[in-house]
Amino acid sequence: MVALSIVSIIAVTVTGMAIAVTNAQSSTDDQNDSLQSARCSMANLERLVRQARLVTGASASTLALWMGDLNADGQINADEMIYLTYLPSQRTVHLKTVKFPANMNAATKEQLDADLTVAQSSDVSILGTLAGCTPYITEYDVAVNVNSMMFSFSGAAPLTQAVIFAAQFGSGGHTVSINSTARPRASATSNLVNNSGTYTLCLPACEVTNAS
Repeated sequence: MVALSIVSIIAVTVTGMAIAVTNAQSSTDDQNDSLQSARCSMANLERLVRQARLVTGASASTLALWMGDLNADGQINADEMIYLTYLPSQRTVHLKTVKFPANMNAATKEQLDADLTVAQSSDVSILGTLAGCTPYITEYDVAVNVNSMMFSFSGAAPLTQAVIFAAQFGSGGHTVSINSTARPRASATSNLVNNSGTYTLCLPACEVTNAS
């Protein structure tokens, strides 16, 4: 009986230790998953800002990014804009843009692809009002598992020189907080002209000619 009791005590102790080790490993895995998700999501957001030429519109939860004069027409076109919105209920940062098919006839694309003013491009809802572009809207999440996300800025849009991200990722006790800053690598803020408070984009002839 004494021997059985000792064996039972040892078995209970070993089982308890195994459970504790398993729980600790699971907790570590959850923390690592949160950290990996946070790093990947922030890398996506930073990359988009660095590739942009202008932050045309911004708030604590939205970004409107002009990616440059891709068709060399000297205008801001709908398919050159990317809109980012933090959606707390879905715990994601959602991207919306216009993507025309690669094999679309150039004349058709030109007819559908709306020219936008700087003010129009700053409106995150603008794509939904452009009938020609609506069928070609592409949407997906660039950041997931986001508990909180706040954008702040060095300079008000469209003169923004840097975007500061303050975010928290994960769930429960396994959260990761990250603060980061990204700047457009080739900012076009010097090409903005302020006419009585209204900004107009004026690209140099050489940039329009050489845009790609």
